[in-house]
Amino acid sequence: MASPETQALWVSDERALGPAEAFIDGLEFCHLHAAPEGSLHLTLPREVRPQVLKLGWAELHLLVRAGFLPESLVLVYAPRNDSELEIALRLVQISCQFAQGVYDRLRSPRREAIHG
Repeated sequence: MASPETQALWVSDERALGPAEAFIDGLEFCHLHAAPEGSLHLTLPREVRPQVLKLGWAELHLLVRAGFLPESLVLVYAPRNDSELEIALRLVQISCQFAQGVYDRLRSPRREAIHG
């Protein structure tokens, strides 16, 4: 469904140990939309999602709101500066950990999303 310029991030078969909702399609956990859009679609664990949405860094994917996709899929807004880029990169890292089944549920989700 994404444009040809979209770049997908995925994990290998042996590392894809996360739950089904950690993946967008196949082993993909995130994709980056080309400039000028620059936003990302990625999956986030339940523990992180509420804070990310509340802080305004992302919104639920349109097809999640329509009831067609799991609630783990969000649209992360394109970063506008270095601070926002840092947050977006941390969210990609959390998404990758989620896909690998290694996200540490004992860490504070808000602290994890903000500070890494």
